[in-house]
Amino acid sequence: MDRTTRFWKKVAKIDDAGSCWLWIGAGVCYGNFYWDKGTPDIGAHVASYLLFRGSVPEGADVCHTCDVPKCVRPSHLFLGDAQMNVDDMVRKSRESFRFEDQPFIGSKHPEAKLTEETVRVIKRLLPLHKDAALAKRYEVSPACIWLIRNGKSWKHVEI
Repeated sequence: MDRTTRFWKKVAKIDDAGSCWLWIGAGVCYGNFYWDKGTPDIGAHVASYLLFRGSVPEGADVCHTCDVPKCVRPSHLFLGDAQMNVDDMVRKSRESFRFEDQPFIGSKHPEAKLTEETVRVIKRLLPLHKDAALAKRYEVSPACIWLIRNGKSWKHVEI
């Protein structure tokens, strides 16, 4: 099955003009989409941009005009950089991931599925298991395990 067909199977498309099209596939806050074998999942909104708008230059972020993380409607997506995205978030008072100037880290994040102790166990198991197996065991996406394996998330947790 081609990417576009797989993509549409996970979208709740509303025909109202301007309404968000919501990702109903995998992913907690933002949706996750399997793009290619051997690569981690990408954001469903990024997949939508790639499929229907064009390429994403290196260093660019795919941002939402609607501020709905699960929205994949191509007309609601635009390219920006990390600073533009943060400025947009602050300007619209969407900075929900911070409290008293401190970021919610690890299990303190409102959408965390893992605890620091669970991540310690996962980190010990990384050399012995594939990402997909650990993801299934701990009920997270393979991308989540890949991010832990490659030091991109849960950096504060040491074995």
